[in-house]
Amino acid sequence: WIRFQYPQQRREEQSKTIMDSLPQMLRRDFACTMNRGLFSKVFLWSRIPRVPHDLKDDFAADLLLQMHTSFHLARDTIASHKSSANRLLLVVSGSVNILQPGTSITTERGQPGHLLTIGPGMSIGDNAVLGDGRWGGLYGIEADFVAQENCKICSIA
Repeated sequence: WIRFQYPQQRREEQSKTIMDSLPQMLRRDFACTMNRGLFSKVFLWSRIPRVPHDLKDDFAADLLLQMHTSFHLARDTIASHKSSANRLLLVVSGSVNILQPGTSITTERGQPGHLLTIGPGMSIGDNAVLGDGRWGGLYGIEADFVAQENCKICSIA
């Protein structure tokens, strides 16, 4: 775990230091360019049409500058049906199992209680911005989200 987490955290800290040293407009442009496709698989985001003057990109850049990164070991619970969805979580690396509430965190694909596995670019808590307190609100269900492998997750509150 330390071999996974330490270099990842170090890169995040270095990136943040560099980004913080840039002028604000350059920081926004850089964040937008580097992460242009990050939101592409987010259900609500993909439904927003392209608008003049790339307002969608500007909005994305503002969100990217507010993102927080966390790292999770395999079998860590990332989001539980017992807690209220209060932010959008983006899977950056690794994969996450969506499980029925009460299912063991060791449940794998094909076993009872395993609903779906999502990977990089997919999101959790999409409907939280619309007031749906369920992490699985996009799917219309209560669910637990458990790291299948070591994961990097970005969150926007």
